[in-house]
Amino acid sequence: MSQDRYSRQQRVAGVGLDGQASIARSTVLIVGVGALGTHTAQTLCRAGVGTLWLCDRDLVDLGNLQRQVLFDERDAREGTPKAIAAARALRAVNSEIAIEPMVAHCGPDFLAALPRLPDLVLDGTDNFATRYVVNDWCRQQGVPWIYAGAVGSEGASMVVRKDGPCLRCLWPDPPMGHDVGTCETVGVLEPAIAAVTAFQSAEALKILVGRGAETTRGIFTCDVFRGSYAVLARLDPAGLFDTSFDGDGIVNLDSRREVRWAAELAGLRPPGSVKVGIRLNWDDFAEVSSVTPLLARIYPNGLADVNQFEA
Repeated sequence: MSQDRYSRQQRVAGVGLDGQASIARSTVLIVGVGALGTHTAQTLCRAGVGTLWLCDRDLVDLGNLQRQVLFDERDAREGTPKAIAAARALRAVNSEIAIEPMVAHCGPDFLAALPRLPDLVLDGTDNFATRYVVNDWCRQQGVPWIYAGAVGSEGASMVVRKDGPCLRCLWPDPPMGHDVGTCETVGVLEPAIAAVTAFQSAEALKILVGRGAETTRGIFTCDVFRGSYAVLARLDPAGLFDTSFDGDGIVNLDSRREVRWAAELAGLRPPGSVKVGIRLNWDDFAEVSSVTPLLARIYPNGLADVNQFEA
C-alpha cells in the first residue's frame, strides 16, 4: 500500500496508520451504482477501501450523465452495464484495490451467494423494495449499512448500526410508490446527491477505521436549494427518542418535511396532535417569529398541517 497516496487522509485525527490499514482490509458492498453509488464508490476507492463490490443490473444511458459521476458519453453510446463501467473508471483511479463488478439484481439469492460477509453495505438504490431486502438481510447477518436517498433538491441518510434501529423503525412496511417522489417524477439535482453521499461516505469511513460507535445518531436531511442541513432525532433500540417527542415534548424542526419525518419516527398515528417547537426558515411561515410554538397535526399520508398555538 502506497503511503504517499493516503498521506493526507492518514494525518486526520481518528485515521492514522492503523485506521488506514483497517480501511485497506475492508470489504464494502455498494448496492446500486447510479447517482448515489457512483459518488460513494469514487470516495471509497480514493480512500483505499481494500475491496469494493459494485452491484447493479442497469445499463448506462445519456440521461445518467448529469449526476452519475463515473460514466461518460462512450458508456452511454455503448450501453455499458453500470457496474462494469464504474469498475473500469475506478481501476484507473486506484489500481491497488480490488474492484468487483456484479451485474445482478440485489435480492435475497444474490446476498446469500456473496463469497463472504462485507464489513459494510451502502445504499445506492432508487427504490424501497430493494432497501428493505438489504435492511432485513443486514439485520439478520449483523452487518451495518447506511441508507441514503435524494429527490428534487432534498436528500436524507441514516446509519443503520447492527445494534441500533433499522429502516423498519421508520416505516414498518415499505412506503407505497405513489407516496414517495422519485427522480423520474420530480427530478433530482446533483448537489443534493453530493451532499447526501458526503455524509454517507464520512460515516462509512468512521465504521471502516473502527469508530463505528461514533457514527451519527440521527437522520441527516438536506435541502440544497434552501440551504437547510440538519440531523433529526431518531429512535433508539428501546423505541425511545434521543430527544423527547410526545404530547408534551418540544423538538426543533426546520420544515414541514422534518415534522413529517419526526412524526413517522415517533410512530404517531391519527387522531391527535403533538406540540412541537419550529425553528422557521421556509417561506410559508416567514412572518411568524422563529420562537413561536406551532401545532402540527399528522395525517395518515404522513403530511402535516402546521398552525400557531398558545403555549
